[in-house]
Amino acid sequence: MFEKILWRHGFWPSNGSGRSRIFMRHSIVFGGIYAVVVQLRGKVRVILPEANISREFDRPSELRKFLEHLENLEEQESNFF
Repeated sequence: MFEKILWRHGFWPSNGSGRSRIFMRHSIVFGGIYAVVVQLRGKVRVILPEANISREFDRPSELRKFLEHLENLEEQESNFF
Protein backbone atom coordinates (compact mmCIF):
# COMPACT_ATOMS: atom_id res chain seq x y z
CA MET A 1 0.00 0.00 0.00
CA PHE A 2 2.83 2.43 0.83
CA GLU A 3 4.45 1.82 -2.54
CA LYS A 4 1.22 2.61 -4.39
CA ILE A 5 0.96 5.95 -2.60
CA LEU A 6 4.59 6.75 -3.38
CA TRP A 7 4.04 5.95 -7.07
CA ARG A 8 0.99 8.24 -7.16
CA HIS A 9 3.07 11.10 -5.74
CA GLY A 10 5.84 10.80 -8.31
CA PHE A 11 8.36 8.63 -6.46
CA TRP A 12 10.52 6.14 -8.37
CA PRO A 13 12.31 3.10 -6.95
CA SER A 14 16.07 3.52 -6.77
CA ASN A 15 16.72 -0.05 -5.59
CA GLY A 16 14.68 -3.17 -5.12
CA SER A 17 16.65 -5.60 -3.04
CA GLY A 18 16.62 -6.77 0.54
CA ARG A 19 14.08 -6.11 3.25
CA SER A 20 13.68 -2.44 2.46
CA ARG A 21 13.05 -0.57 -0.75
CA ILE A 22 14.17 2.99 -1.43
CA PHE A 23 12.09 5.42 -3.49
CA MET A 24 13.05 8.95 -4.46
CA ARG A 25 11.87 12.04 -6.26
CA HIS A 26 13.22 15.53 -6.76
CA SER A 27 11.56 18.72 -5.59
CA ILE A 28 12.51 22.25 -6.59
CA VAL A 29 11.76 23.40 -3.03
CA PHE A 30 13.11 20.51 -0.95
CA GLY A 31 15.75 18.94 -3.21
CA GLY A 32 15.84 15.15 -3.01
CA ILE A 33 13.02 13.42 -1.15
CA TYR A 34 13.69 9.81 -0.16
CA ALA A 35 11.29 7.18 1.16
CA VAL A 36 12.49 3.91 2.67
CA VAL A 37 9.81 1.23 2.81
CA VAL A 38 10.68 -1.39 5.46
CA GLN A 39 8.71 -4.54 4.64
CA LEU A 40 9.21 -6.39 7.93
CA ARG A 41 7.99 -3.56 10.15
CA GLY A 42 5.27 -2.33 7.81
CA LYS A 43 6.53 1.24 7.96
CA VAL A 44 7.92 3.90 5.69
CA ARG A 45 10.43 6.63 6.57
CA VAL A 46 10.41 9.82 4.50
CA ILE A 47 13.66 11.80 4.54
CA LEU A 48 14.22 15.34 3.26
CA PRO A 49 17.97 15.86 3.82
CA GLU A 50 18.05 19.48 2.61
CA ALA A 51 15.32 20.46 5.08
CA ASN A 52 16.68 18.23 7.88
CA ILE A 53 13.35 16.39 8.14
CA SER A 54 12.84 12.69 8.81
CA ARG A 55 9.39 11.23 9.54
CA GLU A 56 8.25 7.65 9.99
CA PHE A 57 4.74 6.49 9.11
CA ASP A 58 2.99 3.26 9.97
CA ARG A 59 -0.34 4.11 8.33
CA PRO A 60 -0.77 4.81 4.61
CA SER A 61 -3.27 7.60 5.28
CA GLU A 62 -0.66 9.50 7.33
CA LEU A 63 1.88 9.15 4.53
CA ARG A 64 -0.62 10.37 1.95
CA LYS A 65 -1.52 13.45 4.03
CA PHE A 66 2.15 14.29 4.59
CA LEU A 67 2.98 14.02 0.88
CA GLU A 68 -0.06 16.14 -0.02
CA HIS A 69 1.11 18.76 2.48
CA LEU A 70 4.58 18.80 0.87
CA GLU A 71 3.00 19.21 -2.56
CA ASN A 72 0.90 22.14 -1.29
CA LEU A 73 4.04 23.79 0.09
CA GLU A 74 5.81 23.27 -3.23
CA GLU A 75 2.89 24.82 -5.09
CA GLN A 76 2.79 27.85 -2.78
CA GLU A 77 6.53 28.33 -3.19
CA SER A 78 6.35 28.09 -6.99
CA ASN A 79 3.51 30.65 -7.06
CA PHE A 80 5.69 33.02 -5.05
CA PHE A 81 8.16 33.35 -7.91
